[in-house]
Amino acid sequence: MSSAIDRAFTVLECFGQHRKPLRLADVVSDVNLPKQSVHRIIKQLEGLGLLERDVHPEKFRLGHRMRQLGISTIVSLNQSLSTHAMLKELGDTFQETVNIGILEQNEVIYIDRVECDWPLRVQLNPGSRVKSHCTAIGKLLLAYLPESILNATLQNMTLEAYTPKTITDPELLLAECHKIKKQGYAENIGEDIVGLVALAVPIFDQRNNVIAGLAVHAPDARTSLAAMRKNIDNMRSTADKLQTLLSLD
Repeated sequence: MSSAIDRAFTVLECFGQHRKPLRLADVVSDVNLPKQSVHRIIKQLEGLGLLERDVHPEKFRLGHRMRQLGISTIVSLNQSLSTHAMLKELGDTFQETVNIGILEQNEVIYIDRVECDWPLRVQLNPGSRVKSHCTAIGKLLLAYLPESILNATLQNMTLEAYTPKTITDPELLLAECHKIKKQGYAENIGEDIVGLVALAVPIFDQRNNVIAGLAVHAPDARTSLAAMRKNIDNMRSTADKLQTLLSLD
């Protein structure tokens, strides 16, 4: 007979595998547990902050504590020599800073990063957060959200202007996201910091879901987006190699 911890973990796994808010009926149909048991477990997990109500009141999603645990796990696992070596190799190609980031609500969290050797650079450590609406990696990760979640996310975001080029209109940002998904990469032209340019490509898992983004950024006085695009195949090749290392499936 399974323990209470086993049953709770089974319910959490269900949410993790579907990667979207679920109704009670969705969970019951997916796990081999009685409806009353699932309802009780969900309420307990909600009380612990491991699940939370979605904007749709009948649905639940992974809660803040669960997301933080997942982020801590990913950062810990991917501070590995193999992951870092791949970033270092890509950084040497560009001679600029490269990083891997994941989406946490309206922000991007860097899970690994290799800084360039130039004195003029933006220094951030793994675990640092940046806004999603005005960064290449953030816009990329937004673009690959399911359309319904993307629309809800943009409508509930505060699109603060950091430079004159920051997109602050939800409709314009939605159009930008559609463009990004169609072309398969995202760019930042001084949208968060004046004079900073960046290029980002997606990292997919085995199910073809985007689990992270790989980005390079630099001052436009030192390089250009046109120059970065010439090496986009190297970025995509590195993203493919990172797929196995970053996938927790």
